[in-house]
Amino acid sequence: MRGKPASGFEKEQQLSPPVSKALANLAEQIRAWRRRHEMTQADLAMKSGISVSFISMIERGERSPSYDTLVQVGNALDVPLSELFRAENEEPKDDGYFRKLVDFARGARLSRKQVEQLIAVGRAMFDLPAVAAPAQPAEEMMTPPGRRCSVPGCGRPLLARGLCPSHYRRKLRQKRSK
Repeated sequence: MRGKPASGFEKEQQLSPPVSKALANLAEQIRAWRRRHEMTQADLAMKSGISVSFISMIERGERSPSYDTLVQVGNALDVPLSELFRAENEEPKDDGYFRKLVDFARGARLSRKQVEQLIAVGRAMFDLPAVAAPAQPAEEMMTPPGRRCSVPGCGRPLLARGLCPSHYRRKLRQKRSK
């Protein structure tokens, strides 16, 4: 008594046009990123732990990968998942290599001043023009000059005795250690 499978479980289920277009875009992005990294499908398969045939089917838009599979592919390509879903005419939000700079700065525990120095070195090294100074933080714009930290170059809002919270705590620690 075998008949037609219950609806929704058909073997060759047709995808709606927006879904198939999104799947085709995903396939194209994965292929493009793989080629940018000069990887073969076998390289990507090995690095992501997915079979070569499944990578091939994903790149042809014949299979819709699960979230876990997409995470594995993104990690293997060193790109965020958002890049895999980026439309062709959309500007890239992040290249995996930018993340390396952030990871470096965090791993080295660089201060803001050190990050600015690193950027200045990069500008000089690659002969890039300097950009306008970043806008003041909103709290500095809202705080009147007489209500800012008295430490030269700080400018943060006051907590007590003419000092911002971090300079006030620093002064308290110095007093206790004497």
